[in-house]
Amino acid sequence: MDTVNINLKVFGKNYPLKFRESDLHLFTEAQNELNAQLEFYKNKGVQDKQDLLVMVVFESLISKLTAKKQSENEMNELGQPLDGMMSHLNT
Repeated sequence: MDTVNINLKVFGKNYPLKFRESDLHLFTEAQNELNAQLEFYKNKGVQDKQDLLVMVVFESLISKLTAKKQSENEMNELGQPLDGMMSHLNT
């Protein structure tokens, strides 16, 4: 598994990271999304760097939790017919 050293640049500061070469596209996509979200909140009038980062982190966590809940709901929906079939077979 080959790794690549990458610098994430946020507000002019570099953050050295290591990624698997096969996941490099995720780094690029994440960095682009981060910059877009920072710019969005900046255009909304949020100027403080820490406030900008908090808004982006909070939005990201909401998205993550929403996706997790949706995935759990879908798994439950898929499991219901199987549960019915299993209980029918056991009777």
